[in-house]
Amino acid sequence: GSSANQLKIPGADLKHVYPALQAIEHMDELGEKIVIIGGGVNGAEMALGLAQIDRKNVILVEMTNQIAAQANNLFKISFDMKVEKCEFHRHAPQIP
Repeated sequence: GSSANQLKIPGADLKHVYPALQAIEHMDELGEKIVIIGGGVNGAEMALGLAQIDRKNVILVEMTNQIAAQANNLFKISFDMKVEKCEFHRHAPQIP
């Protein structure tokens, strides 16, 4: 399994910033615009779910050049197909 890292950036301690599992528990408190930091399998699934099901405007930020890098190929293919059908923004650095 994975665990949430504590962000060391300004604003990470504000009341509307949640780790993924806490965000699920506070779905009614989430705004229309959501930034998810971390594009592993958990972050990717959460971002896609919020964009598809709850129609949120989601930005997924990942520090590597690949979303859900540890996922199997079936997940990646399914994820890419679903992303094409919803308003979803992926931000990953362009690494040569």
